Amino acid sequence: MACKQQWQGVSTSSGSGGIVVEPNWRKVRHFEGGKYPKPVRLFLSLSCQHCEEPACAQACPTRRYIKRDPEWIRRQPWIKERSGKYYVVISPSREEEIPDNLIMSNGRLLEDGLVIYNDVIFGLEGRGDYRNHRCIQCGLCEKECPYQVPKKNPNPQDGHDPRWEKCIGCCTRVQQGMPPACVQNCMGLALEMKPLEVLKGLTSEVPGFRYEGTKPSVRFIPVRFPLPENITETTNL
Repeated sequence: MACKQQWQGVSTSSGSGGIVVEPNWRKVRHFEGGKYPKPVRLFLSLSCQHCEEPACAQACPTRRYIKRDPEWIRRQPWIKERSGKYYVVISPSREEEIPDNLIMSNGRLLEDGLVIYNDVIFGLEGRGDYRNHRCIQCGLCEKECPYQVPKKNPNPQDGHDPRWEKCIGCCTRVQQGMPPACVQNCMGLALEMKPLEVLKGLTSEVPGFRYEGTKPSVRFIPVRFPLPENITETTNL
């Protein structure tokens, strides 16, 4: 709920009396196994993995995704730097300037590793201005993502064209020194945002999550007891 309030607003009634629900960027998956008297239940909260090598950024034909990592940015042949400004090369005849506030602070490239859009202007309050977004609704970002994270928003409440969306790590909050909304509001303190180098000792694989070649930037506290062989995912409660 914190994520939806921060970025998408509260769902509103449609003209037909139904409820307009925009895509949920964070989902909790449920796993059960074992048997009485030792049943096992696990909960896995997942969103975008903000991969070190994001497949969505390579798949998008209009290059609307970018990773806030200086080394990654400099490796991309479709990102050009001129006089301190950065541009996305969409075609031989078309370039789009990346707004400085999306990837830079105090004249330096940001290093938080978040995978965000580069075609949306975000205000300090969070929600973005999508009027000039470049999504052509091809869905390749979702298809190529090994976790199928980006999802189509067919009827955005802001009235702009349909587009594929995903978690962007509350990038404006992070730039202001605040944690993402999901982290700040997690009552169980199950979510944290820290540099990968300080998360040594944690695991990158748990039931329901596999480590793919895109090198996801998510880590988990290892399960401290043997898991039963019959653990399976169940319908959300």
